[in-house]
Amino acid sequence: MYLREDDVKNLTLMLQKNFPGCELVCEVSNVYVIKLLKRKIWKKKFQRDYHLGKDVTLQFGIKDGKDIEKWSEGITFLDEWTFFDDTENKLGWMNFLGQFEKMKKAQWLVHYQLN
Repeated sequence: MYLREDDVKNLTLMLQKNFPGCELVCEVSNVYVIKLLKRKIWKKKFQRDYHLGKDVTLQFGIKDGKDIEKWSEGITFLDEWTFFDDTENKLGWMNFLGQFEKMKKAQWLVHYQLN
């Protein structure tokens, strides 16, 4: 999410080439969240709250965990997890947000096999 799509793609393909058969687990953001944070008001808030420079923002998001499979034959989506998959009550009222796909997958973990 912090790199541009081309950089993420190149890094993933490099891992696939140099470590065939490895597994990749990474945290991703939804493209909707990325677009939201690129809006001027949200970008300024994000930069201010996290003490970031004026050109720093999130760059890359996906809609679905299987999106990255399109980058190369041999990239296989295995699994994904969200914070809302845990059924414990520790999230309290926030568990309600997990009922909405855009909120559930605002940021989540994906797992791939790189063959």
